[in-house]
Order: sequence, then C-alpha cells, then structure tokens
Amino acid sequence: MLAGMIEEGRALVARLENYGRRPLHEIPPEERIASSEVHAWVRAAETAVVKQFGEDSDEYRKWVRVNSELGDEAEQEIFARIWDEVASAIRRVHTCMGLLTEFELVARHSRRASRPRRKRGPQTIVLFVAADPTDATRLRLQKEFHEIQQQLKLGEHRRRFKLALPQLSVRARDIAGALLDAKPHIVHFSGHGTADGSLQFEDVSGRSHPVKPAALAKLFEQFSTHVRCVLLNACYSDAQAKAIVAHIPHVIGMDRAIGDAAAIAFATGFYQALGAGTGVEEAYRLGCVQIQLQGMAEHRTPVLRTKGEA
Repeated sequence: MLAGMIEEGRALVARLENYGRRPLHEIPPEERIASSEVHAWVRAAETAVVKQFGEDSDEYRKWVRVNSELGDEAEQEIFARIWDEVASAIRRVHTCMGLLTEFELVARHSRRASRPRRKRGPQTIVLFVAADPTDATRLRLQKEFHEIQQQLKLGEHRRRFKLALPQLSVRARDIAGALLDAKPHIVHFSGHGTADGSLQFEDVSGRSHPVKPAALAKLFEQFSTHVRCVLLNACYSDAQAKAIVAHIPHVIGMDRAIGDAAAIAFATGFYQALGAGTGVEEAYRLGCVQIQLQGMAEHRTPVLRTKGEA
C-alpha cells in the first residue's frame, strides 16, 4: 500500500510541476488540479501509514508533526491563485512522499528481519568461450551470448547460475587460463569446426588455429573435478565430444555442419530449460525442439554424449 501511495504521489508531483510552468489561461478546466485532490492524496497516504505502523507508532507521530507544520491548503482551485500556493502544494506532496519512502524502507527492513534468511545454495558457473577467426565466415557470437544471458536471467532458478565473464576471440593458449580463473561447471564453446573434428581457435594475428580432439580432451581431463558439462556449438564438433566425454559427465557436439541460426536456437532452448531447473538431458532435448520450432531441419544435428555410455 505504501509503495502504491509513493507512485501516486510522484504522478501528482509531475502534474503539479507541469502545470506550474504554464499560464492558467492555457490550462483547460478539465485538466486543472483542485487542492482537494492534494488533500485526498495526503489523507490516503496517512491511512497507509496508520495501517502499516499503527496510530501509536513513531512513524505516525512524525507524519502528524510534519503535516501540522505544513498547514492546510484552502479547499479551492489551487491554480486559480498565485504561484506561491502551487509551490506550497508541491512541497506538501514532496515532503509527504519522502516520509512514505522512508517509512516503506523501515517496513521492508522489519519484514525481512522477521523472516528466516534463506541460505543460497552453491551456484552453477557457466563459462562462454568463443572464437571467430578473421579468415572464417563471421558468426553472431554476441547474439548467442545475449540469448544465454537472457534465458538464465529469466529462469525460475536464475539464482542458481552465475555467468562468468565471457571469453571472446580466444586463442588456444588462453583456454586453460579461462578455465583456471572461472572454475566453471558448464563450458560453452561457440565458433567454427572442421570436417576432421578440429575446433578453430585464433592465432596471434586473429586467423584460424585448429585444435585436434585429443588435445582438448587432455585439457578437460585436468579440469574434470568441477566441469560437469561441455557444449560445443560448432560444426562437426561431435568428434571432440567423443574424446572429451571420457573425462566429463555430459558433452554435446554437432555431428555435421550447423547453421548460425540453428546453433543459436539450440543454445536458447538449452539454457531456457536449465534456468527452469531441468537437468542436462532435458535441456538438450528442449534445445533440439527449439530448432524445430524455428522451422529448421537441423534438430538432429546436436548429439549428447554421456560418460560411461557406449
């Protein structure tokens, strides 16, 4: 109730100040504000204070004192009189609104203090790693990252996830450092892959630098104590997934070429499901469904590999 009164007060102040800048003859009669409207708001705000704190509270006594100091306005058209009265009305509403804001903070603190504080559980850290070499077809990596960010932010279980600082234009030598710094549970790679199973990172000049499956598998073996899932959103990355899954519980790769739009659709569905509290397998299935919903025939391209399965 207090919050609603504050919003109404702000609207009333805006109207008062707007009319205070215009000559009376320019204000249509139906748009004018009567002092009775100011009084009505003050009375309703006082009711909100009493309901929230009670008549014996320090907050209510403060309210009464401030109102008595301001005094009462005449019950007549305030804009039909001099600007001093308009200024007085504005000051009255501003002051009361300030008190309401102060009281609402007190009320919120009181409500929070009376509730047992919930302990926040461990967060799942997601690391977005991307490479878009200058000698390859350009990808919409920022669009993909934005979709991941949005789906996790909107999810019911958003507090369970933390999106680490994204690693863009990544060189092969940067990957280990990013994993050491972020200590992620989910690693998402977005970029290019080749038909021989290599993933294309960048060299010092920004051009393609291929990394074979065996090399990345060895890398992820070193981080197998905390990495639980790897998503390789790149063409022909299933060869990498087959190698990495020897060390990581869940790895998703693409068994053929995949278009940029389909890759983004899969990522959208995958993180939409994770944000809603599902497991990796359910999230994988929703990612595939999202590709279908976009009218694309690449929903069978993503492949989920699970450690221990043949």
